[in-house]
Amino acid sequence: MALKRVYKAAALNEDVGSNPSAPVPPFQSTLSESSSSPNAPPQDHKNGSLRQTKRMKRLLASDPAAAERMDYRRRLGLARRDDDIPTALQLFADVQARDIDIGSEGFNALIALLTTFERLEDADKVLTHMRRKQFSLTEATYVCMMRALALGGRQPEAAEDLLREMLAGGLRPRLRSYSPIIVGYAEQGKLENAFALYDKMLAQDIEPTETELVALLRVCSGEGGGNVEVDNFYRTLADLQDLVLEPGEGAWEAVAGWFEKRRERGDWAVGHDQAAKSGGRGKDRKAALAQTPSPEMSVRRGVVVDEAGVCSGCGTVLESIQLSSEAANELMTKVEELVLADRAREAEWARFKAWLRGPGGGGRAPEFDTVIDGANVGYFQMNYAQAPPHVNYEQISWVVEHFVGMGKKPLLVLHARHVDSRRVPPGYIALVQKWRERQLLLVVPYRNNDDWFWLFATVFKGGRTLLVTNDEMRDHHFQMLSQRTFLRWKERHQVHFSFGGYEKGGGRSVLIQVPAVYSKCIQGPGSGKAAGGREDENWHLPSAGDDKWLCVQVRREGATRAQSDGGMTEKS
Repeated sequence: MALKRVYKAAALNEDVGSNPSAPVPPFQSTLSESSSSPNAPPQDHKNGSLRQTKRMKRLLASDPAAAERMDYRRRLGLARRDDDIPTALQLFADVQARDIDIGSEGFNALIALLTTFERLEDADKVLTHMRRKQFSLTEATYVCMMRALALGGRQPEAAEDLLREMLAGGLRPRLRSYSPIIVGYAEQGKLENAFALYDKMLAQDIEPTETELVALLRVCSGEGGGNVEVDNFYRTLADLQDLVLEPGEGAWEAVAGWFEKRRERGDWAVGHDQAAKSGGRGKDRKAALAQTPSPEMSVRRGVVVDEAGVCSGCGTVLESIQLSSEAANELMTKVEELVLADRAREAEWARFKAWLRGPGGGGRAPEFDTVIDGANVGYFQMNYAQAPPHVNYEQISWVVEHFVGMGKKPLLVLHARHVDSRRVPPGYIALVQKWRERQLLLVVPYRNNDDWFWLFATVFKGGRTLLVTNDEMRDHHFQMLSQRTFLRWKERHQVHFSFGGYEKGGGRSVLIQVPAVYSKCIQGPGSGKAAGGREDENWHLPSAGDDKWLCVQVRREGATRAQSDGGMTEKS
């Protein structure tokens, strides 16, 4: 493979096959080095370094070849740690000359070091040596080479050749296997190559991230020398809308840049695009364009959306977008998989689900529209030195009564250990009993995680059911859920709480932060209500870092919703 050298520095200009000015010390001399030199620090005879040296000496006596391989791997590891490319290359030259087998791990580490500094020619020599000696290449090794080729070396075609070799070898690809090549193609304006590889990645059931989507949006704008492209832009924007809740600045600029570039051309509107495709050439095309409503377009960065969901830029009222029934079922299925990983929980979980279904489903669940994570409320700010070992039952009661006072129907979820009469402090037994009598309490059985129960109950109830908790749900259990679905659900249903001052009667005021009336996510045509009832093509992108929005308004008087929507956005 012909590779382009892209990284040059005088201090790092040694070739793999060159004779180093200072020869690599013989293996035995490395072991005999001691701390008796004037500049060496005194050795602690209890540290691991001395014990390792003793083990190496024993290994040298019993199996010199194995000890030699181990020592070369150790020194390569140190060179990689210190980013010491000259030493690493000297070691590799010695390994080649003496035909020393340092194993795939050692060579993979060397390739990782060389590609980090874009020493592509040297890395390719290591790769060639590994192939010749039939060492196994890992997916990580291929990724190091592909990333360096596609991005630093600006050779995405060569990187894709390596990807094909990796797939032919039966290695399982990951997002990182495709991402640098897609980005590399996009940066060079090679739109067809970028989207062809993107489609192959999707066929592998690999979900893209904002990085790949932003690169594709940019190449659709003609960045890198390509042409402005319509269909793939809207397709990618729909993927961004579906996969990324709060996009970053790069997505803002990619979307804004595309619309601004189309405005410069003067025929960028969806209606114009449809007319251009159906109207043929010359006079026919001009006639079709003339019959299409003339658009007005504006791009506004940094607009705000008020509490009612009204955009300050265009007056569109943003909507609250709920999970579809399919997405909610997917989320509940994932929770059940976590619960039923231990089959001993099957019977209790089945009883819980029957209870949720209510009388019609063989259960007896009360009506509720607000689920309270009792443990999270009860342990709120209870980490001081003299705090009791149990939850603060008074705090739980304040939150319950606050929502009752709001006209809500709360369901209090508490683990059995918090309501077991043998564990509840005597002064709070009556309070727990009142919760039972009022049918406010859901008791989570022993050997179960209460998180599963309050999460499942809230999703099951659906609609605008609220979940009162300050738990940001970042532990490993929640990480196993579909993050795209879970984060959208969380944004619509989680209520944060705190406590204010004491009120008459001894209780403290409860301060809550409820979800906004609109969804903080990308909203496109069909998601909001345009000011004045116009059928505009408006796009709103929130910011991941603050409360600012990007507003793109395409005003087409007389246009139909079908024209402005194009079927791209589905409200769930």
